[in-house]
Amino acid sequence: MGIKPRKVVIIGAGHVGSHVGSSLMMMNVVDELVFIDIDEKKAQAHALDLYDSVSSLNENISVKVGGYEECADADVVVISAGTQPVPGKKRLQMFDDTMEVLQDIIPKLKNSGFNGIVVSISNPADIIADHIRKR
Repeated sequence: MGIKPRKVVIIGAGHVGSHVGSSLMMMNVVDELVFIDIDEKKAQAHALDLYDSVSSLNENISVKVGGYEECADADVVVISAGTQPVPGKKRLQMFDDTMEVLQDIIPKLKNSGFNGIVVSISNPADIIADHIRKR
């Protein structure tokens, strides 16, 4: 029996999610990285960019786009989904839009069989993290 790979799923492959993925890979704390995003083309583009960037490392890191079924055996799920910041709009004003996005994400995450650590970085961060915890 081999060692279980360290797997992280990032829900939301925008600027923040892709930077999280890049950081995890460069710090060599992940063996498998999966992006989930409603914009699959964007997620695929970020995954390919990151995969290319690790080709120069001496590590074998898998980077791909997947669905919520990928969460079942993940160690960590990072939720970075939400709306883009708007100049002049405060983070608390993003609450309704982010909550709408989470109404789609949370049931899919629960139904996936995920049993690991959730890291929420969607804004407004403290309120959203508490909402996810309660669900």
